[in-house]
Amino acid sequence: MAAITLLTGGPGSGKSTIAKLVAKRFSRCAVINVDELREFMVSGRAPPEQGWGDAVVQEFLRARATAIFMARLYASQGIEVIVDDVCVPPEFVDHYAPLFADPGARRILLNPSAAAMIRRMQRRRNPWDEMLIPRVPQLAGQLARMPREGWTVIDSSDWTIERTAEAVLQAMSIAPPGN
Repeated sequence: MAAITLLTGGPGSGKSTIAKLVAKRFSRCAVINVDELREFMVSGRAPPEQGWGDAVVQEFLRARATAIFMARLYASQGIEVIVDDVCVPPEFVDHYAPLFADPGARRILLNPSAAAMIRRMQRRRNPWDEMLIPRVPQLAGQLARMPREGWTVIDSSDWTIERTAEAVLQAMSIAPPGN
Protein backbone atom coordinates (compact mmCIF):
# COMPACT_ATOMS: atom_id res chain seq x y z
CA MET A 1 0.00 0.00 0.00
CA ALA A 2 1.31 3.43 -0.92
CA ALA A 3 1.35 6.34 1.52
CA ILE A 4 -1.32 8.97 2.05
CA THR A 5 -0.31 12.54 2.89
CA LEU A 6 -2.66 15.23 4.15
CA LEU A 7 -1.26 18.56 2.97
CA THR A 8 -3.10 21.37 4.70
CA GLY A 9 -2.75 25.01 5.57
CA GLY A 10 -4.62 28.27 5.37
CA PRO A 11 -5.80 29.90 2.18
CA GLY A 12 -2.80 31.21 0.28
CA SER A 13 -0.38 28.84 2.01
CA GLY A 14 0.41 27.10 -1.29
CA LYS A 15 -1.33 23.76 -0.73
CA SER A 16 -2.66 23.16 -4.24
CA THR A 17 0.41 24.49 -6.03
CA ILE A 18 2.77 22.44 -3.86
CA ALA A 19 0.60 19.29 -4.03
CA LYS A 20 0.70 19.32 -7.84
CA LEU A 21 4.42 20.07 -7.95
CA VAL A 22 5.26 17.32 -5.45
CA ALA A 23 2.97 14.81 -7.21
CA LYS A 24 5.06 15.12 -10.36
CA ARG A 25 8.00 13.54 -8.49
CA PHE A 26 6.20 10.20 -8.28
CA SER A 27 5.67 7.70 -11.04
CA ARG A 28 2.03 7.40 -9.88
CA CYS A 29 0.42 9.97 -7.61
CA ALA A 30 -3.13 11.24 -7.15
CA VAL A 31 -3.92 14.67 -5.71
CA ILE A 32 -7.35 14.83 -4.11
CA ASN A 33 -8.54 18.42 -3.74
CA VAL A 34 -11.23 18.63 -1.06
CA ASP A 35 -12.53 21.97 -2.39
CA GLU A 36 -13.30 20.22 -5.68
CA LEU A 37 -15.18 17.48 -3.81
CA ARG A 38 -17.23 20.13 -2.00
CA GLU A 39 -18.16 21.61 -5.38
CA PHE A 40 -19.91 18.35 -6.32
CA MET A 41 -22.92 19.89 -4.58
CA VAL A 42 -24.79 21.54 -7.44
CA SER A 43 -27.73 22.81 -5.42
CA GLY A 44 -28.12 23.30 -1.71
CA ARG A 45 -24.45 24.12 -1.25
CA ALA A 46 -23.50 25.80 2.03
CA PRO A 47 -20.75 28.31 1.23
CA PRO A 48 -18.44 29.22 4.13
CA GLU A 49 -19.01 32.96 3.68
CA GLN A 50 -22.30 32.39 5.48
CA GLY A 51 -20.34 31.39 8.60
CA TRP A 52 -19.41 28.02 10.08
CA GLY A 53 -22.89 26.71 10.73
CA ASP A 54 -23.90 23.06 10.79
CA ALA A 55 -24.58 22.95 7.04
CA VAL A 56 -21.05 24.14 6.18
CA VAL A 57 -19.44 21.75 8.67
CA GLN A 58 -21.52 18.85 7.28
CA GLU A 59 -20.43 19.76 3.76
CA PHE A 60 -16.77 19.64 4.81
CA LEU A 61 -17.35 16.35 6.65
CA ARG A 62 -18.89 14.75 3.53
CA ALA A 63 -16.08 15.94 1.29
CA ARG A 64 -13.40 14.85 3.75
CA ALA A 65 -14.95 11.41 4.22
CA THR A 66 -15.01 11.07 0.43
CA ALA A 67 -11.36 12.18 0.22
CA ILE A 68 -10.34 9.59 2.83
CA PHE A 69 -12.23 6.84 0.99
CA MET A 70 -10.66 7.81 -2.33
CA ALA A 71 -7.19 8.12 -0.81
CA ARG A 72 -7.39 4.64 0.68
CA LEU A 73 -8.63 3.18 -2.61
CA TYR A 74 -5.79 4.73 -4.61
CA ALA A 75 -3.18 3.87 -1.96
CA SER A 76 -4.36 0.24 -1.88
CA GLN A 77 -3.48 0.09 -5.57
CA GLY A 78 0.06 1.34 -4.97
CA ILE A 79 -0.63 4.96 -5.89
CA GLU A 80 0.88 7.69 -3.72
CA VAL A 81 -1.87 10.08 -2.54
CA ILE A 82 -1.82 13.72 -1.48
CA VAL A 83 -5.02 15.11 0.05
CA ASP A 84 -5.10 18.89 -0.46
CA ASP A 85 -7.38 20.59 2.06
CA VAL A 86 -7.72 23.88 3.89
CA CYS A 87 -7.41 23.75 7.70
CA VAL A 88 -10.86 25.08 8.63
CA PRO A 89 -13.00 25.02 10.72
CA PRO A 90 -10.97 24.75 13.94
CA GLU A 91 -12.02 21.11 14.42
CA PHE A 92 -10.80 20.09 10.96
CA VAL A 93 -8.26 17.70 12.57
CA ASP A 94 -11.16 15.73 14.07
CA HIS A 95 -12.61 15.32 10.58
CA TYR A 96 -9.48 13.39 9.63
CA ALA A 97 -9.46 11.06 12.66
CA PRO A 98 -10.28 8.02 10.48
CA LEU A 99 -7.26 8.77 8.28
CA PHE A 100 -4.98 9.43 11.24
CA ALA A 101 -5.91 6.03 12.67
CA ASP A 102 -3.52 4.73 10.00
CA PRO A 103 -0.04 5.14 11.52
CA GLY A 104 1.44 5.56 8.03
CA ALA A 105 -0.65 8.61 7.17
CA ARG A 106 1.50 11.72 6.92
CA ARG A 107 0.36 15.12 8.17
CA ILE A 108 1.97 18.23 6.74
CA LEU A 109 0.88 21.75 7.69
CA LEU A 110 2.02 24.62 5.47
CA ASN A 111 2.09 27.45 7.97
CA PRO A 112 3.36 30.72 6.51
CA SER A 113 2.71 33.92 8.43
CA ALA A 114 -0.66 35.66 8.11
CA ALA A 115 1.06 38.50 6.25
CA ALA A 116 2.57 36.06 3.73
CA MET A 117 -0.80 34.35 3.15
CA ILE A 118 -2.49 37.71 2.59
CA ARG A 119 0.23 38.82 0.12
CA ARG A 120 -0.16 35.58 -1.83
CA MET A 121 -3.94 35.87 -1.88
CA GLN A 122 -3.75 39.45 -3.13
CA ARG A 123 -1.48 38.33 -6.00
CA ARG A 124 -3.54 35.33 -7.09
CA ARG A 125 -6.95 37.06 -7.18
CA ASN A 126 -9.03 33.98 -6.39
CA PRO A 127 -12.77 34.79 -6.31
CA TRP A 128 -13.02 33.65 -2.67
CA ASP A 129 -10.05 35.71 -1.48
CA GLU A 130 -11.95 38.95 -0.94
CA MET A 131 -14.07 37.13 1.64
CA LEU A 132 -11.14 35.14 3.09
CA ILE A 133 -8.46 37.84 3.50
CA PRO A 134 -10.12 39.51 6.52
CA ARG A 135 -10.34 36.07 8.21
CA VAL A 136 -6.66 35.18 7.81
CA PRO A 137 -5.50 36.68 11.17
CA GLN A 138 -8.16 34.65 13.01
CA LEU A 139 -7.09 31.51 11.14
CA ALA A 140 -3.43 32.18 11.96
CA GLY A 141 -4.38 32.41 15.64
CA GLN A 142 -6.27 29.12 15.38
CA LEU A 143 -3.24 27.44 13.81
CA ALA A 144 -0.95 28.81 16.52
CA ARG A 145 -3.08 26.95 19.09
CA MET A 146 -3.29 23.72 17.09
CA PRO A 147 -1.54 20.74 18.72
CA ARG A 148 1.54 19.88 16.65
CA GLU A 149 2.19 16.31 17.73
CA GLY A 150 2.37 14.04 14.70
CA TRP A 151 2.58 16.97 12.28
CA THR A 152 5.39 18.29 10.11
CA VAL A 153 4.96 22.07 10.21
CA ILE A 154 6.56 24.11 7.44
CA ASP A 155 6.82 27.89 7.70
CA SER A 156 7.24 28.88 4.08
CA SER A 157 6.69 32.61 4.61
CA ASP A 158 9.88 33.65 2.84
CA TRP A 159 10.39 30.59 0.63
CA THR A 160 9.92 30.05 -3.07
CA ILE A 161 7.48 27.44 -4.32
CA GLU A 162 10.44 25.22 -5.19
CA ARG A 163 11.96 25.45 -1.70
CA THR A 164 8.59 24.68 -0.13
CA ALA A 165 8.16 21.65 -2.42
CA GLU A 166 11.62 20.43 -1.36
CA ALA A 167 10.63 20.69 2.30
CA VAL A 168 7.40 18.77 1.66
CA LEU A 169 9.30 16.07 -0.23
CA GLN A 170 11.75 15.80 2.65
CA ALA A 171 8.83 15.46 5.07
CA MET A 172 7.54 12.68 2.85
CA SER A 173 10.99 11.01 3.14
CA ILE A 174 11.89 11.55 -0.50
CA ALA A 175 15.10 13.23 -1.62
CA PRO A 176 14.47 16.82 -2.71
CA PRO A 177 14.72 17.72 -6.40
CA GLY A 178 18.29 17.95 -7.67
CA ASN A 179 19.74 15.61 -5.03
